[in-house]
Amino acid sequence: YQGVGVYSIVSGTYDGRRFDVQAYQCPCGINASCFTKVAVSMNTTEPACTVILHQPRIAAEHCSSAEEEINYALDDWGNVRLTSEGVFVTLPDQLVRSSGLAGLIVTAPTAEEYAGIACAPTSALQPVAQSMMLFDTDDLDVAGCEYPSTPLDCGQVSAWLAVSGCSSAGATAEAESKCASALDDCNAIDSAWLENCMTDYCNGMGERALCG
Repeated sequence: YQGVGVYSIVSGTYDGRRFDVQAYQCPCGINASCFTKVAVSMNTTEPACTVILHQPRIAAEHCSSAEEEINYALDDWGNVRLTSEGVFVTLPDQLVRSSGLAGLIVTAPTAEEYAGIACAPTSALQPVAQSMMLFDTDDLDVAGCEYPSTPLDCGQVSAWLAVSGCSSAGATAEAESKCASALDDCNAIDSAWLENCMTDYCNGMGERALCG
């Protein structure tokens, strides 16, 4: 999802306390957005419990390694891992199987949202309301990444869900050649990996797309 603003990646309740993991997403390519910071709270009723994590900074031609990851433990029950490719959240199995989770990684877009017909104000595709945001205003400091008015117009949600392809046959060939060179035993078993890599490559991520 290429939305710009602050979005809840996943939220829920554990041991009687509400937790939330939020990402501050900003434009990073022609039609792409990337997270720049992540806010984590294991108790959203206490502002002092919020921790701000920054995206690892590495050279554009290299993929991340274990030394370039940021790991934040959710006590002894979970983990938030940041790499140059994205944000990964590990939660207990019983929590994953529960019905109390919300956020981008646990809520699939509806057909109406894809079509731009109906987008609920409470949808995970809507930026977090400022009253629920873990970030302070001063944390949202990336130039050209103004916080959008909420709730978003459904047409904007649909546009950020849309996947744009390469703009020409030449661009397609270049993306396919670059991405095919990165196929390995891991990503080759994912039938969608090559197509996703090409899309990211053509939408401004360049060789960073090869690291996904």
